[in-house]
Amino acid sequence: HIILLIWKNSKHYNIPARLVVLMREICNSLIKQATKYVSGEQIFTMIESEEANLAVTMLKTTLSVCGAFKSTYFDYKTTANAECPANPWKIQNNALFMRLDSFLERCHDILDLTQTIVQFTKLAKIEVGGTKGKTLTASIKQIYEDFHHAVAKFKAVPYDIMDVGAKAFDDDFYEFRCSIKELERRLGAVVSLAFDDCSNVYGRFKLLDSFEGLLERPIIQDELEKKYIGLVQSYGQDLKTVQELFLHYRDQCPIAWNLPPIAGALTWCRGLQERIEIPYIKLNLLDRAILEREEAKEVSKVYLTIRASLQEFESQKIEEWGRDVEQSSHSKLKLPLLIRNPESRLLTVNFDPALVRLLREVKYFLLLGLNVPDTALDIYQQVETFRAWTGNLDLIVNMNNDVLNILLPVERPLALPYLNKFDAMIEKGLSTMNWKSNGITEFIQDSMEQVQAVSEVMRTMKNNLKGINEQLMQYTKPLIVRKSKPVAKDEFEKDHKNFVKERYTEIKEGGKNIHTMVKDTNKVLRVSN
Repeated sequence: HIILLIWKNSKHYNIPARLVVLMREICNSLIKQATKYVSGEQIFTMIESEEANLAVTMLKTTLSVCGAFKSTYFDYKTTANAECPANPWKIQNNALFMRLDSFLERCHDILDLTQTIVQFTKLAKIEVGGTKGKTLTASIKQIYEDFHHAVAKFKAVPYDIMDVGAKAFDDDFYEFRCSIKELERRLGAVVSLAFDDCSNVYGRFKLLDSFEGLLERPIIQDELEKKYIGLVQSYGQDLKTVQELFLHYRDQCPIAWNLPPIAGALTWCRGLQERIEIPYIKLNLLDRAILEREEAKEVSKVYLTIRASLQEFESQKIEEWGRDVEQSSHSKLKLPLLIRNPESRLLTVNFDPALVRLLREVKYFLLLGLNVPDTALDIYQQVETFRAWTGNLDLIVNMNNDVLNILLPVERPLALPYLNKFDAMIEKGLSTMNWKSNGITEFIQDSMEQVQAVSEVMRTMKNNLKGINEQLMQYTKPLIVRKSKPVAKDEFEKDHKNFVKERYTEIKEGGKNIHTMVKDTNKVLRVSN
């Protein structure tokens, strides 16, 4: 803008010769500032520090600033020609920007150098699998070593590579590029062999991902063009395999272990979708010339057809399940909490298996990112509540059933008052109270207290009975023990007398223990002596 003002108002500097000098000086200042911002020494330092990406960014910034300067000049040249028709800026661009253009060309060359280093550095970490993996990996390592030597040789030049006046750069850079082209040919051959060694489409795409960036280099791209065509054909064959699997199993889907039926079918369907979708996305990243071929277009049509069939199958399954949920879920929630076997009087938690399946289905629907019908989602939002209720009811039922299973007929009259009280407590859970009722938590708490009381009574009775039996078993030992050799009469009478005395003492002490246990049993049964 200032130069335009000078051109419009100055009487001495509004001539082409002065403008040329001024613009050249500005260009020189711009080049000088750019070499301060990013010098050849800095670039090599960043490369040695494995920060070549930073060098790429700085070079792109330099090119952007210089390009913006030239673009601004051309904009103001148009303005000057319009505002000063009698004295337009009729100057050859080469006269103004010859040195700046040379600098920009140098920046592009060095940018190509740094980008090449970024790309080839990936080779250091690449491991190729397959039957030929070890040999191919060794070849890649050797290519990387040769590349490292080529870079080291170029770094040894005795001048600043950003110095536009260093004419030897062109020869040195040409030699470097020739070395890189040879390495590209070798690398293309290795990638081609690794490509042939892959057994499936997914493995081939994974191989291409490993060499991402390098595959865009023209020599490698030419080497792999025929492989890309074969890849498209292999993917087409895989699509046919998926289609056959879908048609064969759609009515009886293979369900993964522990998955509910609908979510299992949809997981299987999603697996088929991912199997065809991931390679398709990567396929579309190939060169446009490959995608324009008739084989690629046909494969794309087959993919879209199969994807539509899979999506239709998924929608159909979800719709059918949604209808079943609407019809059955509310009726299942209206079932009583408990049911009792009329013969054995054993209890069972009456949480219908259909509700369990519903909750599992919703869980996996949400994990798969599928839409869940509102009815099912409302029920699933109570899943933790249902889990707590059924868990506590299971404890109550198990304690009650254990009591009934171990209760002897002669013991039943003793425990009957407690059993009757518990039965009266849970009658609501057998008749009027369902899974949508209010007060379920309080009902469970009261029932738990009562069944624990019954269980405690039975535990005390059984433990005391066991203790009494163990005590009585001690008295079954014989009073006379046969010796292995004859014993004198006096000695026998003496030993027998002591033995009887000890047995009387045992019986006396044991009797006290038995009385204590009987009293304890009477206490829990609230029976008077």
